[in-house]
Amino acid sequence: MHPDKSPGPDGFNPGFYQKYWDVVGPQVTEFCLFWLNSGQLADNIHETNIVLIPKKPIPEFVSDLRSIALCNVVYKILAKVLANRLKQFLHLIISPSQSAFIPGRLISDNVMLAYEINHYIHKRSNRKAGIAALKVDMSKAYDRVDWRFLELMMLRLGFAQRWKGFHYLWLNWRKLVVYMVIIIILVSISLATSEQNILNFLKCLPAHTNSTKSPILETVYTPRNSSFESKLLAYIKNRRFLTSKTPKPLAIIAPKDINHVQATVICAKSNDLQIRVRSGGHDFEGLSFISDVPFVILDMFNLREIYVDSHGMSAQVQAGATLGELYYAVATNNTAAAFPGGVCHTVGTGGHFSGGGYGNLMRKYGLSVDNIVDATIVDVNGNVLDRKSMGEDLFWAIRGGGGASFGVIVDWVIKLVYVPEKVTVFSISRSLEQGATDVVYRWQHVATKLDNDLFIRAMLNVVNGSKVGEKKIEVSFVGMFLGQSDRLLKIVKKSFPELGLKRRDCQEMSWIESTLFWDGIPQGTPIEVVLERPERAGDFVKLKSDYVKNVIPKSGLESIWKWLIEYDLNYMQWNPYGGRMHEISEFDTPFPHRAGNMFLIQYASIWDNEGDTERRTDLLRKMYEAMTPYVSRNPREAFLNYRDNDIGKTPSNFTDFRKAQVYGQKYFKNNFQRLANIKARVDPDNFFRNEQSIPPLFSS
Repeated sequence: MHPDKSPGPDGFNPGFYQKYWDVVGPQVTEFCLFWLNSGQLADNIHETNIVLIPKKPIPEFVSDLRSIALCNVVYKILAKVLANRLKQFLHLIISPSQSAFIPGRLISDNVMLAYEINHYIHKRSNRKAGIAALKVDMSKAYDRVDWRFLELMMLRLGFAQRWKGFHYLWLNWRKLVVYMVIIIILVSISLATSEQNILNFLKCLPAHTNSTKSPILETVYTPRNSSFESKLLAYIKNRRFLTSKTPKPLAIIAPKDINHVQATVICAKSNDLQIRVRSGGHDFEGLSFISDVPFVILDMFNLREIYVDSHGMSAQVQAGATLGELYYAVATNNTAAAFPGGVCHTVGTGGHFSGGGYGNLMRKYGLSVDNIVDATIVDVNGNVLDRKSMGEDLFWAIRGGGGASFGVIVDWVIKLVYVPEKVTVFSISRSLEQGATDVVYRWQHVATKLDNDLFIRAMLNVVNGSKVGEKKIEVSFVGMFLGQSDRLLKIVKKSFPELGLKRRDCQEMSWIESTLFWDGIPQGTPIEVVLERPERAGDFVKLKSDYVKNVIPKSGLESIWKWLIEYDLNYMQWNPYGGRMHEISEFDTPFPHRAGNMFLIQYASIWDNEGDTERRTDLLRKMYEAMTPYVSRNPREAFLNYRDNDIGKTPSNFTDFRKAQVYGQKYFKNNFQRLANIKARVDPDNFFRNEQSIPPLFSS
């Protein structure tokens, strides 16, 4: 073998073996002898790489590519050994009329033979007897071999039974290699197609932009850019998606104006590339930045401008802004204003609002989507639409129905809400020995009926005990009150005395300062901390959600304490409804979980070792299954912002309506069909899709 022949999958070319034969030679010889004597072969020794070599500068069809097979050198040695053994007596068993592939015979003999036959037919003197000459060219003759016939023929010619075994081994090799060749060629073609698509996509972008201030190609990052990896990882907040198995985009586009968004949509659609829209990167299943088909990420982090109209009590916020940036802008413009949203300051407004968006102001003012008055969206055709031009149906759909199913949300216009100069927060913890079971049981009866200014979350935590390896349950009651502590204490003493709230437990502060308290940021930290955007993921996280409509009995609570420890959860978070949440109809927005629900459950499993992923996710699913008797049913409801693929999903490249109905009913209940009808009108070809998107439903 030539030393510079291309290596196979193992990466070693013939030159390696030739140069270091004194080291590897004995092992190679032993390996070959073992195969000859036993007929056994390592599973991966037959693996073959197929490389497609272009026949012209820009190949467009498969026929423009020439394939070559790159086998492992050891595999070639085995094949050569077997061929050499057969070669010694092939001339004895192959008919003399076979003029090729036998030593001493030339394929050119066929030419002379054909010429002589043709000459004889034309020159013979007796033409009464007919003569015909057939030229037979059997296409893919190797595939037409009857392997059973070959086996019997080999035995009849005197081959030993061991050759029969080699025949089966050869046949198995053939099947495996052909199968692998098909897979590798398909993958190669797919990669070649993806490469061509992304090149066409990049060429398309400048042709559909008119922005001279920010050229669009300056906002594009491909794997060839040194900063591609850092841009990709900066907004992945869950280490579950930082593994080598996580699919990566062909490009990241970080638009700096709305025209860049339009161009991305138009060019991705025309080049058959899927778009995943990422706002803050907190999608708990990674659907905003992962796909199993060729895709690009439209990363909105540059579109983060916020305009606050403090007199009109409204604001315009771009989809790439975080909740922390929004809260800071609102509070620094008007200390009497706030906005109902989540407590994690790094969450992006684009995804948070379009999934519903809830926080500690929801009993007073409802969800984020209940306080949105306008929006700007880029539709599937690249058109820029506001509430008036998109129509009320689409405006309804993007407020809680998942905006990524309908287009690209560029900004929101929100209605701000009034808060007092001082609010009061508190956190009280109770162990089971301190009567936590009784307090939680009572909390279920009163949490939805308390004054609308008061929100009390129950956090069911698993904590370390006093002994090594011991786990215990501790329940924290975390409260937000829109007012000062004097009035709060009176309300709690009258309606929820079991809590045992004391003045020393209460902290009075401004609303913006309370956002730090709820995000677990130490008291005294400057409020500017909410503007920070950490660029590293924390832990491995898996969440699930449930809704509770009836009081869980004390016996059920005692079972839950055991399950939390048995199934290795970190916590359960119980968020009370009531107040404004029970006043808004389930049909006002796609978010349907309104009156009739007592509280929302968030299950959380958090770990720091990748090897623990399967175990922890399986245990969380067992906990979820154990909770079945105590939660909603028909359907078992779920919260879209707590994305959970376990409740149903479809493939990346096709949204199966029947499968979509499964998760759709859980997220949206009776609003799912209306969402699907709207989808059919605004995106009939289902360009905007992911594993849990809304499918189009066409009326008959």
